[in-house]
Amino acid sequence: MDMQTFDARVKIDGVIRYVRIDAISVIEARKLLEAQYGASNIIGVNPTQN
Repeated sequence: MDMQTFDARVKIDGVIRYVRIDAISVIEARKLLEAQYGASNIIGVNPTQN
């Protein structure tokens, strides 16, 4: 499987930030982000638009 790039919105100290992450799928990207920032701080994850 090929890695894809995803854009995500996460809440850090009450401020919404945009981050980019590489993962195999959107589900895996969300799991990685939840592990790093906490599940309640993930606002959205979408494939990067080229």
